[in-house]
Amino acid sequence: MTVQLFRLLRIAVFCSATLSFAGTPIAVGERSVVLTYLSWFLPFGTQVGCDKWRAGGIRYRQFEADSSNRPLSAREFVAVEGSPLDFALSPAGGEAITRELKIIKNAGFDVVAMDLLPDPNPRRPVLSGPSYCGLDLLRRFGELGSSLGLKTVLFSDVMNMSADFPNGYRFGRREWELAYRAIYEEFGSATWYWKPEGKFAIIQFAATDGALDGVAKDQSILFWDALVRRLTDEGRPLSLFVDVRPRDFGRLQGMPKDIVPFIFAPGAPNESINRLQQDLSRLSSYVTWSVSPGYYSPRLSVYLPPDFARIHQSYEAAIRDNARVIVWATWNDFEENTDVAPSEHKGSALVNLLAYYNKSFKHGRLLPIDRSRAYIALPLVKIEQVKSKPPSWGSAKAEGEGDSIGRYAYYWAGMVQEGWLVVGGRRQKLPVGISYGRIPLGLAIEVRVETSLGGTAVHQIIEKRTEEQKPSGLSFKYLSFGE
Repeated sequence: MTVQLFRLLRIAVFCSATLSFAGTPIAVGERSVVLTYLSWFLPFGTQVGCDKWRAGGIRYRQFEADSSNRPLSAREFVAVEGSPLDFALSPAGGEAITRELKIIKNAGFDVVAMDLLPDPNPRRPVLSGPSYCGLDLLRRFGELGSSLGLKTVLFSDVMNMSADFPNGYRFGRREWELAYRAIYEEFGSATWYWKPEGKFAIIQFAATDGALDGVAKDQSILFWDALVRRLTDEGRPLSLFVDVRPRDFGRLQGMPKDIVPFIFAPGAPNESINRLQQDLSRLSSYVTWSVSPGYYSPRLSVYLPPDFARIHQSYEAAIRDNARVIVWATWNDFEENTDVAPSEHKGSALVNLLAYYNKSFKHGRLLPIDRSRAYIALPLVKIEQVKSKPPSWGSAKAEGEGDSIGRYAYYWAGMVQEGWLVVGGRRQKLPVGISYGRIPLGLAIEVRVETSLGGTAVHQIIEKRTEEQKPSGLSFKYLSFGE
C-alpha cells in the first residue's frame, strides 16, 4: 500500500496579492478552470443530434441502476415532446440546465467548454434550425451560465456522427475556415463568451490528429497557425487552444504566440502526461494543463483506475509550473469514466473534492485543510479475465492494478487532526493534512468500511469472469465521510 503525505503549509507562500513563480508572476484570480462538457449528455437526457434523441432518450429509468452510471438529475425526467433542442430551450429544460450549472459554479469551475460536433454546413446564412442546433445549445448554456458568473466557450470536436448525420461528416480546410468565421460572427460580441486576455477563444479538439480531413498530420499545425493569422488580420483576433496528442509533441517547436498548445489525454499515465505538460509549458506564455480522474475505454482496452493521486499530483504540478488554465476532462463523459458530475455511482464526492482543488489552484497554492473528510472509491465488479490494462509510455511507470482489476479500493483524506480508515479489515492511519493511496481488498466480495469521521458502510462486489465490452464494466462506487 502506498501512502503519499503532504504538509500543506510548506507548498507555496503568498507575496502580497501576487504569487511569484518561475516566469511571469500571476496575480490571484487570474487563473481559470475550464470544464469540458459533452453536449450529448445533457442534464435531462442523452442527445445525439439536433432533432433526434439517442436511443432511450431521457428515459433514464430504462437503465438498470447497477449497470450504468447515470446523472442524478436525469432521474427526475420521464418523457418530453419534441426535439432535444426544443426541450433545452423550454422553461423546464432551462431549469434543468441552470440547476446543473449552479453545481458546476459551486465546484469552483469558471468556464464551461461545450464539446460540440461540428456543423456540416457552416455556410448557411442563418444560424438556426437542425444544422445549427449545436450553436443554439451553446448560446443557451452561455446565457444561463452568465447569470451565475460562468463563461462558456466552444470545445470544437472533429466529426458529426449524430442521429441526424449517421454516416458522419468531417471538415476540410475551407469548411473549418468558414465555420470559425461563422462562430466568431455569432458570438464575438457575446458578453458570456470566454475571452481570455480579451481574445475570443476556441478550444480545438484533436488539432494534430483527426480534425482536418485530407491534411497530413505534420501539416496540421501550420494550417491552424495560418487560420489564426488570417482571422486576426481580418479584425477577428483569436486565441486558439489546440489539443496536441503526445505522439505529435515533437512537431510543436516554434509554436506561434496566438496558438496555445495543451495535451488533452485523459487516458494517459499520470507521470507521463505531467512530464509532457511541463515540457509543453516552455512553448507558451499561457500555460494550460489538463486533468482527469481516471479513464476506461473497452474499445481501446485502456483502463486507469480512479486513483486520487492523479488529481492531487496534476493540480500540484500545474501550480508549480505556473499554469494559467486547467482544462478538466470531463463533467459528463459517462462512457469513458472521466465524469465528475453527481451520479448514481459517484454521488457528489468528486464535485466536493474538486471544489477544494479548484480553489487552491486559483490561489496558487494547496490551501490548508479546514475540515476533516474522506472519499473512498470501491470497485463494483471483480473481473477474472480482462483485456483492458493501464498503459505504459516509454520509461514511465504504468498505473493501475495489472491483471487484478477490482481488487483495490482508492482513498483520499483531508484531516485537521489524525484519524483512521478501515476498509475490508485493513486499517489505514490518516495523518493531519492530505493523504491518499490504495488499499488491497484481497478476495473479499463484501467490504465493510469504517472511519474515525463516523458512519459505516457495507459494499458488495460483483464477481465476473470476463470483461464486458460496455462503458460500465469497470465502474466504482464512491463513499463520502465527513461531509
